[in-house]
Amino acid sequence: MTQADAKEDRATENFSHWRDVTLLVSALAVVHIPLLLNDGLFGEDWLLFEIKPGYPTQLDFLLHGAGHPFLYAYCAIANLSGHPIAFMKALALTGILVGAASLRSFLLHLRWFSGFEATVFAFLVWSYAGYEDWATKLTATYIFSMALLCLGLNILSILIRNKRPNLLMRLCGLASIFCSFSLNSMIFAYGLGFVALLLGERSDLGNKRSGKWSRPTTIALRFGDFLAVPIVYWISINYFFPKIGPYQQYYLIRIPTGAELLSRLRDFWQWGYVHLVTSGLFIIRTMPKLLLISFSGAGAIVLFASGTVKRDSDGISELRSAAWLPLFAIVAFVVLAAPYIVSGISPTGQFYESRHLVLFGIPLGLVSIAGYRIVAAVSAKDAVGRAAIGLVIALNLCALWNNYLFQQARWLRQAALIDDLRRKYPEPPAAVFNLVDGFADHGHALFGMTEITGALHTAWDARPLFGFCRRAERSTILQEMEPLVNKEGSAFRDMDIWGPQATIDFVPNPPILTYYALSLAYYRDLVSVSAHDTESLIDTLAKVNVQVSPITNLAPRSAQ
Repeated sequence: MTQADAKEDRATENFSHWRDVTLLVSALAVVHIPLLLNDGLFGEDWLLFEIKPGYPTQLDFLLHGAGHPFLYAYCAIANLSGHPIAFMKALALTGILVGAASLRSFLLHLRWFSGFEATVFAFLVWSYAGYEDWATKLTATYIFSMALLCLGLNILSILIRNKRPNLLMRLCGLASIFCSFSLNSMIFAYGLGFVALLLGERSDLGNKRSGKWSRPTTIALRFGDFLAVPIVYWISINYFFPKIGPYQQYYLIRIPTGAELLSRLRDFWQWGYVHLVTSGLFIIRTMPKLLLISFSGAGAIVLFASGTVKRDSDGISELRSAAWLPLFAIVAFVVLAAPYIVSGISPTGQFYESRHLVLFGIPLGLVSIAGYRIVAAVSAKDAVGRAAIGLVIALNLCALWNNYLFQQARWLRQAALIDDLRRKYPEPPAAVFNLVDGFADHGHALFGMTEITGALHTAWDARPLFGFCRRAERSTILQEMEPLVNKEGSAFRDMDIWGPQATIDFVPNPPILTYYALSLAYYRDLVSVSAHDTESLIDTLAKVNVQVSPITNLAPRSAQ
C-alpha cells in the first residue's frame, strides 16, 4: 500500500467515525426531546433550586450533611445563573451527548465491538428506560457524572495506545474521572472500565514474550495515577466533607446476609429490567401508534449504524465471541449493584428511586450485543441479528417515552395545584397541609413530601410550611419528621410541623385524563398556534379547596 493510499484510508476512517458519532448524538437528541419540554421539579429538586425570588432552598445539606461538594457546586451554579431549571436541562442533555460519543469511542478502543455494536451499545446505555429520572433536575448531575466517567475512560484508552502520552490529556483524564465520582457508584463503574481496558488492550506494551499478563501489568504500572484516583477521592471527600446527621446512617456500610443479598439483587433485576419490559408493553397496548414511532426510530438507528465497518468472522467465531458477553454482564450487574447493596439501598416502584439504576444500561447493552451476535450466527444472516436488536431498541424507546409522559403529567398536575392555591388563597391558611389528591384514583401517582412542600412555597412564600399526602404516609409522619427538622445536616429544616393544620382537596375537572393522555394534550398545545393553550390546559385541569381543621388519622404529638 502506498503512502497516498494509507492517507486516503485514514481519511475515510475518520469521516466514517465522525459521521457515526454525529448520527448517534442526533438520534439521542431526538429521543430525549421530552427532557427539554419538561420544566418540572421532582423529589429533592424542590429543596435545591431557587425557582422564584425568595424561594427557600436547602443547599447546605449537600455540603454539610450528605458530603457531596460537586452536587452542591452544580446546584449552586444553577441558582446563580438565574434559570436553574434551564441550566440543569442543559447539563443533562450535554451529559447524554458527550457521554454517548465518549462511550462509543471507548468501546471501539477496547477492540471488542464493531462500529455497529459500539453505536447500538452507546445508544442503549444513554436511553436506558430502567432509569426513570431523565427529566429530574437533581439527577442531571448523575447523568453528567456518568458522562465524565465515559470521557475519562475514553481519554485513558487513548493514552494507553500512545507510547508518549500527552501530559495535558493525562491531567484532563484524571480530572474527569475524579469529578465523575461525585456519584459514589461511579467508582465501581470505573473499576469495571479499567479492568476491561486491562483485558482488552492489544497495543504493544511491555515484552510480549514475558507472558500473557505482561501488557496488563505494564499498563497498571504506567498508569498508577489512574489507579490511585478512587483512593485519593474517597479519602479527601470523607476527610473534608464528612457525612453527618441522617446521612451518616444512610451511607453506613452494612454487610448483608445471604438472604438480604439475593433480595436486593432481585430488586435490581425486577425494577431494572422486568419493569422496563412491562412498562414498554403497557404503553404499546395503550398507545399502539407509539409502537410504530419506536419501530421507525429503532429502524433508523439500525439502518444508519449499518453503514459502519462489519466484523469478518464465521458463525462459530461469532458464537464464541458472544459467549463471554453475558458472563461479563452478570459481573457488571453485581458490581454496579454492590455500592447500594452494602448501604442497604435498592430500587423500588417509586420512580425517583430509579436513580439507583443510572448505570444499569451497561448490562443491558452487553446482553443485547450478545443476542445480536447469536441470532446473526444461528441465522447466518446479519440482517436478522440487526432486526432482533432493533426490537430491543424499540421496546426500550417505548418504555423511555412512557417515563417521560409520566413525569410530564406529574408536573402539569403540580402546576395546576400551585396556580389554583395562589389564585384562591393569597395567604397560607395553615402551616401543615394534607393533600387529598383526586388524581390518584385515575392512574396518577401520589406526590411526595418535598413535592407538596415545594408547591406550597411556590404558591405562597418562604415561611415555615410542611405538606404531605396522608394516604402515602404513616400516621406518625409528624413524629418522624420532628428529629429531622432539628438535626444538623438534615435537608428538612425550618418547618413548622406542629403549626395549624389544613386539608387540601385537589379535585380533577372532567374529563379526567390519564397521565399519558394529559401529557399528549400538553405536547399538542405546545405546537398549536395559540400560545395560551398550555396555560388554559393547566387552569382547567383541577380545582382546590382548603379546609382548615385538624388532619384526621394522625398520631397525637405525645405518641412515640
